[in-house]
Amino acid sequence: MSTFATRIATVETPTVNDSTPTTPAIWWYNGNKPAKTPGIFYVKGTALQQEPTEPWAPSQRFEHEVGFETRALHLALITWRQQPYHVVEIVSGGEKRKDRRYIAAWEPGAQIHTEIVCLAEGIAEPVVWSFHGMTGRAVMGKTGIFNAYRNGLLREAEQIAGKRLPLWTFWLPISTLVNAKGQVVYTDTGHGSLVTLPMLTLPETLNNGPIDDLFVGEEWVSYGYAVRAQFETWRSQRRGLNGAGNGNGYHTNGNGASVIDEPLEDEDVPL
Repeated sequence: MSTFATRIATVETPTVNDSTPTTPAIWWYNGNKPAKTPGIFYVKGTALQQEPTEPWAPSQRFEHEVGFETRALHLALITWRQQPYHVVEIVSGGEKRKDRRYIAAWEPGAQIHTEIVCLAEGIAEPVVWSFHGMTGRAVMGKTGIFNAYRNGLLREAEQIAGKRLPLWTFWLPISTLVNAKGQVVYTDTGHGSLVTLPMLTLPETLNNGPIDDLFVGEEWVSYGYAVRAQFETWRSQRRGLNGAGNGNGYHTNGNGASVIDEPLEDEDVPL
């Protein structure tokens, strides 16, 4: 056997997706009360450059789609953007379907589409967490995940460090909202459906233990700055203005790649 053959035989060669580069989108899907299932994070397998590792597991959610899901996930938040939109019905191929009509500024009846660029546990590339409605309120509302983290763990760490720290300094453990007995909470939307909201699962008392355990590490902090710069243009880009519908499908991000929008099932109340 040649030297090359001997050496290459020791190199792991995982399956790589060589299609047009995309920024993978991750979604939060609601659980089911009769089945007593929690919410999950989901990602399409075809959107990834390589198969994810733990905590992700193969998903059977969609019959004809390769996907991965996890009930709990550590995320490091990098940057975000928000844009208001209206849900409209369009006719395509003789069939009606829902789509988004993005607008320049919020107005009564509009919803808010939020996208957060994150580093996700088990995925080797940045992802965009895309959400709206009551999930948006649970994440970006006054008492949501974002502010709870920024005014809690991050602020305490900044006091210890004696300087401002980037948003992605810590992994945020996120899973389904549960009650005091550890049971999944199914929240009524007021529109005839139930949702399972995501929650931040930090210890009630913060000390050096959680701070050390959740710190992403020096290399990931440095990498986060590079990702933040990569998405600088993306942060200010807005889609589908001037009445143009631009909902499901792909859109360009600041890196010239594409992101897949969140499906419009389970559309609920405005943020």
